[in-house]
Amino acid sequence: MCNKRTPVPARGIVMGITVSMIIVGALYPIFMLIFGRVLLKCANQSRNSALGYKTRRSTSSQEAWVFANTIAGRYWIRLGLICLPIIIIAGLFVGLYVHNTGVEDSSLLRYFFGVLGFPLLLFLSVIPYTERKLKTHFS
Repeated sequence: MCNKRTPVPARGIVMGITVSMIIVGALYPIFMLIFGRVLLKCANQSRNSALGYKTRRSTSSQEAWVFANTIAGRYWIRLGLICLPIIIIAGLFVGLYVHNTGVEDSSLLRYFFGVLGFPLLLFLSVIPYTERKLKTHFS
């Protein structure tokens, strides 16, 4: 008796899509690291219209400007360093799972929206975090 295996369609394509998703997902933490570094550099400069964390509260004084850019820059750098390995490891696990089981679209979509939505929320969380710190420090 011959034991026939059902072919898994296009495993190479699925792995290519997974690698692409890991790269796209890693962009958020990479941007966090870059923008965090930029904000730390802006903290020592005077307020400007081009770069920096700009809200009504952060531009109220030079001291608030330095404080806000330092807090936001450090926050983004910490989050970037935490998120980058998580996204890469999660993407590798999803890729291996899809490759070994032959599951296609549903796992990739869950990864794409779940893992990519997570760093986007963290990316935007710098605003309430920094505003809360500004309010407690300057009130």
